[in-house]
Amino acid sequence: GTAAMTAVVVLRGSARQRLAAGFRAVPRGLRRSGTVSGTVSGDAPQPDPAEGAGGASSSGSQGRGRSRKRDHSRRIRRKEILESYAAVNQAHEERARSLDLPWALGAAALVERIQVVTRDLHDWETDFYELRNTLSYYDAPEFPAGVEAGPAHPDEPEDTFPFELAPRETEADRSGDRQSLERALPESLYLVMRCKPGYASPSEWFLPQMDVQPGDMLGPTAVNAVETSFSMMPRLHHMNRQPIGHHYYEFEDSVKEERGQYGMKLFFFSSLVIDPYEFIHSNQTVQVASDGDYSDFEWLRASELKERISDEALAKYIEYIA
Repeated sequence: GTAAMTAVVVLRGSARQRLAAGFRAVPRGLRRSGTVSGTVSGDAPQPDPAEGAGGASSSGSQGRGRSRKRDHSRRIRRKEILESYAAVNQAHEERARSLDLPWALGAAALVERIQVVTRDLHDWETDFYELRNTLSYYDAPEFPAGVEAGPAHPDEPEDTFPFELAPRETEADRSGDRQSLERALPESLYLVMRCKPGYASPSEWFLPQMDVQPGDMLGPTAVNAVETSFSMMPRLHHMNRQPIGHHYYEFEDSVKEERGQYGMKLFFFSSLVIDPYEFIHSNQTVQVASDGDYSDFEWLRASELKERISDEALAKYIEYIA
């Protein structure tokens, strides 16, 4: 006769589902909460995967209780950006094919000076810390007379330091010097450069970028874009193993005719200023290379990028990936 087929299965669900699946009785010691293991005869009806999955989800949800609501706003925003850019890129691809023009490949560096001091507190945060300090004083245990311990009284003056604290607002903030690394200390700053006339860039002010030459790789090209654009620059750490974003843009007609290319597929890489004060205290200043493709530069907050980058959608995209 035909040997009976046996299989070891695991099913989560109600007792009725397990009985309908033809499970044999299992010793109590081998049972686990919500899970039964056993053998099923080949002649017995096999468990429906849909029922098993349904049982698992219902059992799991009951065991874990009400799930926490998650904030999906960033995921939704990312999806909207990707979908809008996918449509734009597809339109560029079709137009390039219709004109029978190839693409140029480029790499750009998003150079960031990270925040130097903690951000300013909101009013509600200041109120919270004051209330917490007051409550910690009145909730503290009582100590014997003459023993100085526990938190200070809320009305007592704050501790003083044997040195003067550095100001959070610098001279560069007051004068509006956007070429100084010592501005907007509670926020990150990003390097943007002004292109010389005729340079094939998506905006007059943009990130340092460079064409990828045959045989070169994207990451090292982004590093070269920064190093060849300045004659004096603070030390940087380049994270050039993989891009953080990309952008397709079309050349102007004169550039198309000169280069014989439709536009550029530009990939962004991240770079960080290692220690801005090492550069500042050495009395050095950032200097643009005179023989490069750029004539000026600025260090901008993420919210200020749209003031310089003429393409509003591109400025929002860079602000998003920054």
